[in-house]
Amino acid sequence: MQPDERLATIRFWIVGRPLALPKDNNRGAIADALLLPYSDATPEKRDRDRLLSFLLEQFEDPRQRPEHWTPMPQASRIARKWLIEQSLRQFLDVVSHSIVDPTGALQWRYRRAFWTAVYDHQLITDACVIFDDEGARIAERVFEGKTPYSKWRRAARYTQRKQIQRGQACLLLRIGPGVVAEWSHNGRCNIWRDAGDATAPKLHQDDYSSDEVQAASGYAPLEAAKLAIMHSAPATYSWQGKVANVISELTGVTIFGSEYALR
Repeated sequence: MQPDERLATIRFWIVGRPLALPKDNNRGAIADALLLPYSDATPEKRDRDRLLSFLLEQFEDPRQRPEHWTPMPQASRIARKWLIEQSLRQFLDVVSHSIVDPTGALQWRYRRAFWTAVYDHQLITDACVIFDDEGARIAERVFEGKTPYSKWRRAARYTQRKQIQRGQACLLLRIGPGVVAEWSHNGRCNIWRDAGDATAPKLHQDDYSSDEVQAASGYAPLEAAKLAIMHSAPATYSWQGKVANVISELTGVTIFGSEYALR
């Protein structure tokens, strides 16, 4: 079956079911029927998004409500893997829609190349993205159906160290034992070497303030437990090399410059 046909079959099967699906004993069969055929062959992005949207409508996010996914552990692992890729794609694609100047667009190409290389090494174990209202509108337009994301918490002006620009987003990543908060626009790449640090952000909250996803207000040296690396001189691969070095320390995996060089 093609993904669309498979999804249509499942929709037909569950029409008029009297039980709430999160409590239904058949929920394992539903998720398995949709995801297990793709254990070794990943469908196209559009098909993944549609399958995830349907499953999240029925069972919610497996990272937030794992009890709803208890009967289908293998399907849960597949869904989590797809959700990581989807969060990365949301961040990269949605922000690119709000960039209008050529310089910003070029810088974003460097960002996309770097984080795609990190993802390709399978070093990201969890991810979520934070949008403002504009980013949320773009995400709903670009991505079909339900795609999970967080929002910036509304706060009185000047009550946070950093004010959110229009369209500004932040990507939260779990990499090894650490947490990364990668800001768009003029934001920095913030890294907590230890996710257990009391100041490190927890993923998948409904909303965040800017202070919660900043490691420091100034530049933090590489030896520190927290870093805030500026995205300066992307064409020299300066910031990329610094972040790659920290990721290597956290995971033991080296990401070579040739892997994130623009082509």
